[in-house]
Amino acid sequence: MKLSIAKDVYAFKLDPKLLTAAVYGYKGVSKKDVFIPSEIGKYKVIEVGHIQDRQKRKYNWFDVEQIILPESIRTVKLSAFNGCHKLTNISLPQSIEKIEMLAFAYCEALEYVYFPKNTVEIGDAAFLGCRNLKTVVVPETIRKIGRAAFPGNTEIMYY
Repeated sequence: MKLSIAKDVYAFKLDPKLLTAAVYGYKGVSKKDVFIPSEIGKYKVIEVGHIQDRQKRKYNWFDVEQIILPESIRTVKLSAFNGCHKLTNISLPQSIEKIEMLAFAYCEALEYVYFPKNTVEIGDAAFLGCRNLKTVVVPETIRKIGRAAFPGNTEIMYY
C-alpha cells in the first residue's frame, strides 16, 4: 500500500532503521471487514496495536466486525483490539508469534479463535471479558498462556 494512501486509512508508526511498520489504528469508513496491509510503502508491517490521537480519541477499531491480518504480522500488541464489541472474527496469520496482554479484551462477540502453530505466547488477560468465547485452539508447542488469558467457560483444545 502506498504511504500516501495508508495515511488516510491507518494510524501507523514507521521504523526507518529496520524498514518495519506498526499499524496502531484504523481511520477508514468500512466497519465490516478491515484488512491490515502487509506493507506501507517500503516498510513491512510486523505489529498491530493501539494508540490515541492528539485529541485523546481512540482510532476507530470498535465497530469493526472482522479483522484480517497479513502474513507479515508477528505481534498483536497490548490492548490492540480491547473493547471491539462487534468483532466476530479475527484471522490470525501463520506468522503470529505473540498476543500481548489485553489484546482482545472485551471483544464480546468473539466465539472461536484458532492460533497458528508459530504462536508461542498468549499474554495475561488477552481475552478478558470475551464472554461468548467458547473454544480456542492452540498449538501443543505454545510456551506460555498467561494468567486469565481466557474466560473460565472457554474450552482450550490443543493440536
